[in-house]
Amino acid sequence: MNGVLVNKMRAVMHAANLPNVLWTEVLPYVVEVDNLSPTKALKGMTPTEKLTGLKPDISKLKVCGCVGYVFIPKEKRKNKLSEKAESALFLGLPKTKHDYRLLHLRTGKMVDPVTSSSART
Repeated sequence: MNGVLVNKMRAVMHAANLPNVLWTEVLPYVVEVDNLSPTKALKGMTPTEKLTGLKPDISKLKVCGCVGYVFIPKEKRKNKLSEKAESALFLGLPKTKHDYRLLHLRTGKMVDPVTSSSART
């Protein structure tokens, strides 16, 4: 199974033109998407559905590597005309699944899932 997931991760990273150093951010998302995908072995059910008995909520899923935005609080803006958001790349879901894992493009840092409540893709 690991080889299958690694191949899926490579495909996702290649499609999103992401550098190899981000594999630790991308792999958990690939596993999550895999667990939310129907399989023949489970007769069209997802592994998550088989485990919990509930249909999975896929509303938070996004394309890995898509552009998202990180809100800049008013107190951190230089003036009234300053940008209200900065670009980021979606890389996955945090453990809480209430928000998104984003790579902030200006800083090159991952947006903390706790503070990214204002981050949207």
